[in-house]
Amino acid sequence: MVEAGLDYLSMELLLYTTFLSLVLLLRLDESGKHGELLLVKKPIFTVDWENWSDALHIAGDNRIEEPTFFLLDLLDKYKVKAIFFILGKTADENPEMVEEIESSGHILGSHGYYHYHNEASDEPLYRSPYWDITPMPWPPSGGFFFRAMPLIYVKYSLHKSGIFWIHPHDIDLGHPKVSNLWLNWKRHVGLKTARKKLERLLQEVSFDDSSSYFG
Repeated sequence: MVEAGLDYLSMELLLYTTFLSLVLLLRLDESGKHGELLLVKKPIFTVDWENWSDALHIAGDNRIEEPTFFLLDLLDKYKVKAIFFILGKTADENPEMVEEIESSGHILGSHGYYHYHNEASDEPLYRSPYWDITPMPWPPSGGFFFRAMPLIYVKYSLHKSGIFWIHPHDIDLGHPKVSNLWLNWKRHVGLKTARKKLERLLQEVSFDDSSSYFG
């Protein structure tokens, strides 16, 4: 029953995303050209930097290093400076990786400590001059939406929201399976092509220098 329910849900989501993509395609360019999008502003590139299991609040292997190095190399290749919103728990477990991110010229921000949406005020925070206080950009252009939706939708979303975000687990090709069927599907949809898709995005979209947002 659970598997069947997931199949129906997956079909509904696919139909919805396909319909939404078609609607967006019709609105992208009144001239009828559906190639490059003309961005009214340069978007910024952000990373929600956390180990894959921390957001799920489950025990899991530390898989942060490989996708982070891949991401740093890709950002360096296309000369993009990003804001890395660092989860304190992951930072405590991987201090050398935080140093690697900072030495690569990226900005460090806080993503809280335990990845709770409403963290108690007395919980330890990863201290940084920049704080993760921005609500989810709309329409959403990163994370699950980046993997699940066509690239042209992602580019359109950036045109509207101006913010792209990604997690290391979004490009972790060896992402472990989880027991919850819905979460497992959500974590793995589009994963096989995510790295090539991300490189295409960096090729086709000119991102702003994130440091310019902080004077």
